[in-house]
Amino acid sequence: MQVLVKWLVFFGLIISSTLQARQDRKNLNIESATYQNDTAYISELILSAKNLRHKATDSGIQLFHKAIVESRRINYNDGLARGITGLGLFYMDKGEYNKSFAYYQLALPFCKASDFQGGVLLVGLYNNIAALTRQPCSTISHLKKWSAAR
Repeated sequence: MQVLVKWLVFFGLIISSTLQARQDRKNLNIESATYQNDTAYISELILSAKNLRHKATDSGIQLFHKAIVESRRINYNDGLARGITGLGLFYMDKGEYNKSFAYYQLALPFCKASDFQGGVLLVGLYNNIAALTRQPCSTISHLKKWSAAR
């Protein structure tokens, strides 16, 4: 009788752990699907913001801010890199060069850590920073100091 009870307890533990493992896998799949949905939503926000360039700059800036908030919520580095760089670009378009440069500086570590499309975000960021050098503003001296420190 004791052997039978031990076997029942043993099989009960096996069944319980198997069911728990299935539930854990199910939860992981749900979390993964949610993360993918969230990153797709962030990408849509960023694309929508980019489509507003030279049309509705302030609305685009609001969308970039929303993408950044969502990216922080799920710890999505590429969303942060793309959103912050987008803010820098839109502020450059508005002629707010110092603000643009500040956003580019903020975006740099996120772009460096990104593997989005083979590192294109870092290249794009450097391209945008180079575009600032063509602007008549006080940012030029900041750029020279910043690039010398790199």
